[in-house]
Amino acid sequence: LRGEIARRVNLKFAPDIRFRADERFDEAERIEKLLRTPAVQKDLAPDPQDTEE
Repeated sequence: LRGEIARRVNLKFAPDIRFRADERFDEAERIEKLLRTPAVQKDLAPDPQDTEE
């Protein structure tokens, strides 16, 4: 794979290529679960005193 990349982008030496698992989806799911907890929902609910004019 490195050789093919080096040829296509016209490089004499190609850098090492490292593939890593994308953990952002796991982190996003963890945050979504936290946002759905009752304690957070209570904090996210509109305060009735703030809406009075």
